[in-house]
Amino acid sequence: MKHIRGPLGSMNPRGIGFFIFCAACLLFAGCSSQPAPTLMPTLVLPTPEDTPSPVPVAVKPTPTPLATNFATWRSVRLEDHQSYDFRQEKMGALTEGDLYFSAFSPRQGTACFWADNVDQVGGRDLGSWPLTALTERPLPAERFSGQCIAVVRGHVYVFGMKNDERLAVFRVSDTGPSWVDIDYVLRK
Repeated sequence: MKHIRGPLGSMNPRGIGFFIFCAACLLFAGCSSQPAPTLMPTLVLPTPEDTPSPVPVAVKPTPTPLATNFATWRSVRLEDHQSYDFRQEKMGALTEGDLYFSAFSPRQGTACFWADNVDQVGGRDLGSWPLTALTERPLPAERFSGQCIAVVRGHVYVFGMKNDERLAVFRVSDTGPSWVDIDYVLRK
């Protein structure tokens, strides 16, 4: 057998044939200078449903009769110089109700609640409580003030009601330049 000299050194004819065979395999296997085509698998996607999901229904709370002891949450927005009667759920002038709201008190330099008429019980700032505590924590029954009690967003207040043994417990949920939003429950 005769050896052939080439760039790869000396090789016999069988070695050259093997070399050509390997190069051809690599070429057909995709190891050429051109990029191999990318194969994408075919996916079968499910068709979307034509039926939309139902819209959640908002349920309004049912007012609890005043004769029962179950707490029902209520919300109210008081404007500057308005009063609120918790038992009748009624806003009014500054001469009636259980609680008055003033957007600015020159004496205190802030918005305040007060109840300074003779037949009014008054109120108290209890600080920050979690909402669950409004219906669970024991309430103070004394040291209520009829004078200006500063309005602080997130604070909980307790106010007595005329001719009623229950107390109004409320949380200031939001304030504005001339209004306040409160969420309240009536408790014993």
